[in-house]
Amino acid sequence: MSLMNRLCSLLVLVLVLSIFFLLFFNGRALSDVLPINMTSNVNLQESHDVLSKAADYCEKLKNIALFFICDEDITEIIYDPYRILEESGRRWNSIVSRYLYDYQLIRKDGSIRESRTLLRANDKRVKKENANLETKRFWYKYIVFGPIGMFERGSQSLHSYTFEKEVSLWGRPAIIIKVAPKYQVKAAWLYGRVWLDKDNGSTLKVEWEGEAMSDFGTIREIAKNLNAKPIFKHFAEYEYEKNGIRFPSFFGIREEYEQVRPTFVGRYKLLKSELKVIYQNYKFFTVDTEVR
Repeated sequence: MSLMNRLCSLLVLVLVLSIFFLLFFNGRALSDVLPINMTSNVNLQESHDVLSKAADYCEKLKNIALFFICDEDITEIIYDPYRILEESGRRWNSIVSRYLYDYQLIRKDGSIRESRTLLRANDKRVKKENANLETKRFWYKYIVFGPIGMFERGSQSLHSYTFEKEVSLWGRPAIIIKVAPKYQVKAAWLYGRVWLDKDNGSTLKVEWEGEAMSDFGTIREIAKNLNAKPIFKHFAEYEYEKNGIRFPSFFGIREEYEQVRPTFVGRYKLLKSELKVIYQNYKFFTVDTEVR
């Protein structure tokens, strides 16, 4: 087995929305003026209003008391060793795994407990309480808290915001905003492109930048052995709403590498894995947004 294949087969990446940093980070204001770029017809005052609403929403998330359960339906596809996207009509070796969990999250008095009961593994019914994620290449947690690191007041001075355009998503007026670290340092939180609800500042959808992923150095090492560059897509949608708080409906990761052909004819893309997570059948017991 080649070095590249060994690296690909052994790779387990970590995607953690760094909740303790996100919830308790209190960065000092490095600038009194937010760096805002405009490529849409949103005026400067509107952009400040939207970011203020987003900060208010993050404040609710930081102080929320939560107790809910839902179904977490996971599909993971791993290609062996990879799939060349530009080539059609060819069969690829792939490992497809399906997992169904009863997912539970409790946040009370500043502590967070996330737990799962495995109900189905592929075609086999099981009931395994306090189960770990069975996914092979990625694991993740605290998706509901994803917006905090990009929009809370303590971190807005650390980012630049580009307002791209206004759209409608699930019947809600939204603004697409590109969020990037303001300073040329390695960010300890996730960032990317966000669909914000224009009226209340809640996050409807996020497409995170690959470089914002934890353990991206491992990804670079794999790309180096493939003579390629990593092209990662990981994203979340927050379609469900309860008491003004958005809850995830979908989460996904697509692991790609763009490679230079040995003949120098051009580049082609290698798809290594896909992860798709569907959240549904929510039951809410506590969604208390009162600041305590």
